[in-house]
Amino acid sequence: SSSPPATSLTAVRPWYIAAAMLNFALGGAAVSGFANVYRYNRDAWMTDVQVTQNRRLQKQNVLLSQVDMFRQDIRDHTGAFSQKQGSYIVVVTLIIGMMGECYVEGPMPDDAFEYVKTLYHLCVG
Repeated sequence: SSSPPATSLTAVRPWYIAAAMLNFALGGAAVSGFANVYRYNRDAWMTDVQVTQNRRLQKQNVLLSQVDMFRQDIRDHTGAFSQKQGSYIVVVTLIIGMMGECYVEGPMPDDAFEYVKTLYHLCVG
């Protein structure tokens, strides 16, 4: 009876080498694919972070612009109110002066202008 030939560690079958090389190539491709996916996801995440920061900055700028517009509106309304009150003060001063004149001088002369007579009647009541 014949015994099977002894195999040494250095003698490897060719199909085993081809299978190992194929497995190595597939593993490398898988690792490369995962690395690309990781890089893509990381780049997308970094882009999202930048977009979020820009959006937050834009929102803050809009709010600051809105506050500035409110401040300008308040300044405009206050200025218009002050100007109107200044005009009222001039008119009220003239009317009060006319009232004082009416009480001090007595009745209105007949040859006075019509607007003076009207103010006199308004002040005397």
